[in-house]
Amino acid sequence: MPAPADLRPSASGTLAKNPLAHLLVFVAEKRLDGTLLLRDRKGGESFVAFAQGAPGKVKTSFAVAPFGRVLTQLGLVDHDTVERAAQAASAANEPIGEYLLALGKLDQAQLVAALREQVMRRMIRLFEQVTEHTAYEFYANVNLLDGWGGPLLTPIDPYRVLWEGINARPNDPNIEPTLARLGGAPVRLSGAMALERFGFGPPELMLIDLLRATPMSIDDLVGKAVLPVRQSKLLAYALLITKSIVVAPAAAPAVQAESPRGTQKSTPGVSAAGNESPTRTTTQNMPGRAVPLTAAEESSLREEIKRRAANIDNETFFAVLGVPDDAAPDAVRSAYFALAKKWHPDRLPASLADARDDAARVFARMSDAHATLTDAGRRQKYVDMLKSGEGQPDEQAKVQRVIEATLDFQKAEVFVKKHDFEKAEALAQRAMEGDPEQPDYMALYAWALANRRERMASKDFGEPLTLLNRAIALEPRCERARFYRGTLLKMTGKQQAAIADFRQAAELNPRNIDAVREVRLWEMRGTGQREAGEQDEPKAEARTTGTDRPIDWKHDGVGEIFGRLFKKK
Repeated sequence: MPAPADLRPSASGTLAKNPLAHLLVFVAEKRLDGTLLLRDRKGGESFVAFAQGAPGKVKTSFAVAPFGRVLTQLGLVDHDTVERAAQAASAANEPIGEYLLALGKLDQAQLVAALREQVMRRMIRLFEQVTEHTAYEFYANVNLLDGWGGPLLTPIDPYRVLWEGINARPNDPNIEPTLARLGGAPVRLSGAMALERFGFGPPELMLIDLLRATPMSIDDLVGKAVLPVRQSKLLAYALLITKSIVVAPAAAPAVQAESPRGTQKSTPGVSAAGNESPTRTTTQNMPGRAVPLTAAEESSLREEIKRRAANIDNETFFAVLGVPDDAAPDAVRSAYFALAKKWHPDRLPASLADARDDAARVFARMSDAHATLTDAGRRQKYVDMLKSGEGQPDEQAKVQRVIEATLDFQKAEVFVKKHDFEKAEALAQRAMEGDPEQPDYMALYAWALANRRERMASKDFGEPLTLLNRAIALEPRCERARFYRGTLLKMTGKQQAAIADFRQAAELNPRNIDAVREVRLWEMRGTGQREAGEQDEPKAEARTTGTDRPIDWKHDGVGEIFGRLFKKK
């Protein structure tokens, strides 16, 4: 589907100069309509159609995420129905989604949700496939995919695509040079972007909270070890290219008081005569350094931290931050930042290392309160919970257990990566017991159990497999449980069952390199089978019509976004 010969691109070049992530940010910032064409060195062409800066339809030069498979994986339509519909839709030269919609097998919201999932999967694969030699052309205000696929453009938040895409390309050669431009300068959050749009998980949000409390350099951010080094750098890269972090201004030097006569003012380090003189610095005015404490003060602070940690679950979010119930968001932010200077665990002196976990618990609760009370939607839900009694201490304690389970799970993941399965097992078990409805927690615990030396030696995986079966029953799309179960089944010689799990894991997450490799090896041996429904959607001639009203990615639902962008045919 080459561009018409008489059509000239608005911009062109190679990804060596303008990486795909940077192009995506530019189009999103400018809210551009148009089509991005990506051409590889073999002449293969992929297209991304944008609406108001958001990817809305993707055609790749390679097979990925056929719509029938997306529908079955989302559990919207069963496999047999998809297979029959694909044949009938192809015969009628009609997109399979529109055909299922007409049959009543899908509703409009389900169709849009599935199409958006397809766009996301194809964008992720594009990030994986492009190289610095890939050429690009952008055609402003032109939809080159107007006559291909179904009639709908189904835009998804470009910043969520960006974060998924960056993770799909963790060794992108542009990341290190881009971060290196900052040198050792401390950075701070700019507030330019609503960070929830990226879809960050709890570990990323925890690191962002640290940055929110104290500006720091990229090396310092990485050194917090909240995330693995590479993941921390990916987060910093995403925040930097979206202008979500900026270099923190240097602290203004203190100005000396006027001389008794009021006739002279001096700059620190310079005498009245203009000669340089040494300046006196104390720990009191050094950012990020705790003021030395006396033994009595240290003991008092330790007791205060212990008492606060024991009682904070019984306080409302308003009480946690010490603000009235009608406090404005700016007042909430001011209260939070003031408290962070005292309660951030990294600000404790080394002599209070034994109180760090309690301080972290208090600070996590404060961060949760801040995030809730500064977001209008979340705040209203929380206030409604308080009025109905659901936000009372016993409910808040449940929330705290969930938070602690999340932290235990994140720590367990780190130990699994280090192959320290004994520590991972204990943490994963605590996470699973704290929030038993999370299949990932259960799967990680099962994997740690399976990696006990005696189990590996005897191939006795009965208990781990039972836990993995339970996790998959809770959530059939749990990639972690699928991959772990496939690995254990393969080790016990159950190849057919194992490959089914590997295939599912690879389809749920194309970035799972190990699962993808297992599937490829299986297919190379000649035993893989092509699944039904892999053909792309049939062509259609309909054209969508947009509106100039901006999309609110934070609050608009699927139906609202669809209604704002498109008129019915």
